[in-house]
Amino acid sequence: MLILREECFAVESDAALWVHYGLSCLRARRRDEGFRALAQSLWLRQRARDHARAQVMRDLIAHLSSGGMLPLSTRKAA
Repeated sequence: MLILREECFAVESDAALWVHYGLSCLRARRRDEGFRALAQSLWLRQRARDHARAQVMRDLIAHLSSGGMLPLSTRKAA
């Protein structure tokens, strides 16, 4: 996860990378850091006027803030 964090700071404008890092933090129970990364991604999406993805980020943050859960794995079930 440290490599992913360093990559986020090296390529600060990659919103997808911030989402990946944020979700990784949340899965590792690093909640504050995860929400900061998701907020950074949302800000980047808004700045790029990517309205659809920004709305998805708002919905995801709201879901997780209200106690919603993420799957523990990103692998799809067969």
